[in-house]
Amino acid sequence: FLDFVGHNEPWASLVTNGNIAPGTVPAEGVEFGRVAVTAIPVPHRADFTATNAYSVTVGGSPWALYVPDIDAWTDWPEADEVVGAHDLCLLDATFGSMDELPGRSIAEIPHPLVDDTLTRFTSHTADTTIVLTHINHSNELNDPDSNLSARANNAGFIVGSDGMTFRYGGRA
Repeated sequence: FLDFVGHNEPWASLVTNGNIAPGTVPAEGVEFGRVAVTAIPVPHRADFTATNAYSVTVGGSPWALYVPDIDAWTDWPEADEVVGAHDLCLLDATFGSMDELPGRSIAEIPHPLVDDTLTRFTSHTADTTIVLTHINHSNELNDPDSNLSARANNAGFIVGSDGMTFRYGGRA
């Protein structure tokens, strides 16, 4: 992957111009004082690279989990345990309906539907803040007055939006 980035545009220009310095993240993660970030492999089609979720711990306690891409929650048996261990989770909510992309099968670009995510993780919302993210432009969640947005909000989820910020206020 690093070779690909360094030798193919538009990424190669970023390397040449010193905007990025590609490197590998060690399997044990990276630490910044009391904060550590660890990659967690998740099932997602590997078009170009493997896909990871990222867990942020503070003082050794799980705080935030970012799962921007996943094929299906049922393909990741550890999902409930991993989500439940974190205070804040940003979860893939790419598609709200199988009918979102006329003329194209969502099966070709799998992601869990929002209702699948709501069903799977509603029991976690009492202890975990769950933010739905990676929302496709055609997703009904983009309309705050939609039925899907109301279902998500009523189930205790937050629909992600540009510019959101999160502050650590956890256990460590």
